[in-house]
Amino acid sequence: MLRGIAVIVAPAALAATLAACRQADAPATDESPAASHAQVVDLERRFAAAVRAQGTKAGFLAFLAEDSIVLQPGPVWGRAAWTSNDDLPGTLEWQPDLAQMSAGGDLGIATGPW
Repeated sequence: MLRGIAVIVAPAALAATLAACRQADAPATDESPAASHAQVVDLERRFAAAVRAQGTKAGFLAFLAEDSIVLQPGPVWGRAAWTSNDDLPGTLEWQPDLAQMSAGGDLGIATGPW
């Protein structure tokens, strides 16, 4: 049930999650669904904290993998897009609400209010 706040799939945040998942020490295949969910939520919270602390551009660049893809609105290479963009004015406030990790541990997704 929606509570009157916008809930979206954040494509760039997804790319950040994928980049961080690749850097994780333990593969998600050995973890329970709850542990996988917690891993995605933790990564998204770290991404949100980096954006708040460093600014939007620097936060995204800290989490995007070299081969990441973001939607702007169509698919583009993530690091190239964020490297060439100026930092956005304002603050991105993001919090994961729902999250899942694929069985292979190579795809994570989160949605939440921003």
